[in-house]
Amino acid sequence: MNPSPLTDAAALLPAIVQSADDAIVTKDLGGTITSWNHAAERMFGYTAEEAVGRSIRLIIAPDRYSEEDAVLDRIRRGDSVDHYETVRVRRDGALIAVSLTVSPVRSVTGEIIGASKIARDITDRRRADMALTEAQATGADLQRRLLALVAASGSLLGSPHLSDVLPAILRLARELVAADGYAVWRLDLVSKAWSIRSYSGISEDFASAVIKSYGGEPVSTWTFTEPLSSEDVETAPLLDERREAYRQEGIRSMLAIPLTVHGQTSGTLVFYYRARHCFSDVEVQTRERLAIWQPLR
Repeated sequence: MNPSPLTDAAALLPAIVQSADDAIVTKDLGGTITSWNHAAERMFGYTAEEAVGRSIRLIIAPDRYSEEDAVLDRIRRGDSVDHYETVRVRRDGALIAVSLTVSPVRSVTGEIIGASKIARDITDRRRADMALTEAQATGADLQRRLLALVAASGSLLGSPHLSDVLPAILRLARELVAADGYAVWRLDLVSKAWSIRSYSGISEDFASAVIKSYGGEPVSTWTFTEPLSSEDVETAPLLDERREAYRQEGIRSMLAIPLTVHGQTSGTLVFYYRARHCFSDVEVQTRERLAIWQPLR
């Protein structure tokens, strides 16, 4: 007599459990482990021979014992526990984040005789959640910087003299963004050259520079509308004309923000770093907002 499909499925069940990616553990109502698949061995570090017959508290930290007692109480009532997130303890003492699904195990007569537990390692997901939280905190930091900028912008916009505005820009830049040096460059529409009009944290010799070309192009034809950053000024082709000046000043990284008036670039706010600096998104965004608000006339 050929076996029925149901019989075949029952015969395959142990193999399915053993090959599952998730840890599958069964225990009796007293919490004694009765089965332990290969994934449980990998996840918790105990072999089946070491785990079966021992209390499930083998992988539970003492301060979590009450959780296990509450789960067993629900199982005895015939309830299931779906996707319960907690932590468990590996053999080496390391804590791992897990998502648990626990279901009653019944005898052929329907009596609840134990529990089946499926554990999924969610450590990577927890790390991703933490990274998202940090990113949100960074966004809140950006918002704080921008609110400070908006609060200060009134005094800048109200200044009738350029000589007053430029130092105010530098003061605001220093308050919002950490750098080793700051400079406001302006494009002279008559001489067609860039020069530093206000600065902080750089030498007078460096500040006295005049630039008439960028990358071989006359400045009158060279404009940019987005922040220009260089983590290493030695490798940026556009900075060839300034390379030696950067070396003498000890500058390794820089970021230039276009300052626009009526949609046209009239100057740049430049941040200088004497150690190589990796620019974060929040720094670039803050500098972009800073550039938008500056009133060059």
